[in-house]
Amino acid sequence: MVVLRKRLSVSDEKSKAEVSPWTMEGEINTDPWLGYHYTGKLRPHYPLMPMRPVPSYIQRPDYAEHPLGMSQSEQALKGTSQIKVLSPEEIEGMRIVCKLAREVLDVAAMMVRAGVTTEEIDHAVHLACISRNCYPSPLNYYNFPKSSCCTSVNEVICHGIPDRRPLQDGDIVNVDITVYHNGYHGDLNETFYVGEVEEGAKRLVQTTFECLMQAIDEVKPGVRYRELGNVIQKHAQANGFSVVRSYCGHGIHRLFHTAPNVPHYAKKSHNKNHSATCFSATGLGSRKYNMRLVLKFMAKNKAVGVMKPGHVFTIEPMICEGKHDRLSACRVRFMRSSCMFPKRFRTVVCTKPNEENNLSTPADEADAVSS
Repeated sequence: MVVLRKRLSVSDEKSKAEVSPWTMEGEINTDPWLGYHYTGKLRPHYPLMPMRPVPSYIQRPDYAEHPLGMSQSEQALKGTSQIKVLSPEEIEGMRIVCKLAREVLDVAAMMVRAGVTTEEIDHAVHLACISRNCYPSPLNYYNFPKSSCCTSVNEVICHGIPDRRPLQDGDIVNVDITVYHNGYHGDLNETFYVGEVEEGAKRLVQTTFECLMQAIDEVKPGVRYRELGNVIQKHAQANGFSVVRSYCGHGIHRLFHTAPNVPHYAKKSHNKNHSATCFSATGLGSRKYNMRLVLKFMAKNKAVGVMKPGHVFTIEPMICEGKHDRLSACRVRFMRSSCMFPKRFRTVVCTKPNEENNLSTPADEADAVSS
């Protein structure tokens, strides 16, 4: 949604220049899920390119080489609701990695235009990560297939897999970046316009941004995490939109995903139809951890925990046209209705009053321009 007026570094120019080898011109596109009932016009463009290598000198998270992409450190804390309080030194580590993640997202933003494939964006992101001595956190995370970022177009909710489909005029595309540097993960994303976008889509994207900023304004010691959902849902519904309930914000630091869970909807739900189907886009079978998230936050917001100085977490509202009911996949999420779906989020730290709490805001955001 926002592209910054920044000059690319030499390494970032190289990122843009070297994307073409990852396209596969002339090859026949194959649909990996023949017979699947798609909800909108979007289709996968396969085959995918092989997983891109990461130089051996770059520090890796514990799941990078795991055959199933499992994080043993995350598994060790599975089921706990205890929220880690970061020290000033750890918060500084988070500020550094979030700044690097923001730089990588800016590189991706400059790639967004009609005719560019999400494969090309992914390749540019990969090179931008490597040039900053960062590991692209999505790579092999629970066997996420080969991608260094997530690119979710139109009706895809989140975690879209970059492929060979060229972006088209009128699309909206969310680019989700997480990088791992010096033992910390930095996570953020933006939703971008591709060319001329319909006014309805612009209003949806703008409302999503407003939901995010209103929620960030509530972050302070003593606030319950469940209160953020009240703020987000109230603003979304006031503008005629609904909030997706299957996915939530999360704690982040040395672990990619950890406590707290941060749902984006209100404490009470008045919609009783919350059925969902869960499958793996890679054909590996359903993921139990993902289904638990779907079921846990289905009826109402039961998030536990109170914000304290030193808590670091993401707020990532997912707002959609129509109802929030959806068909959910462990890898790629499509809305049940063929509507557009923007997402936007930041990593924030709970601080004492009058201290900056937004870790992933660009320093010169005031000089940003719409794309």
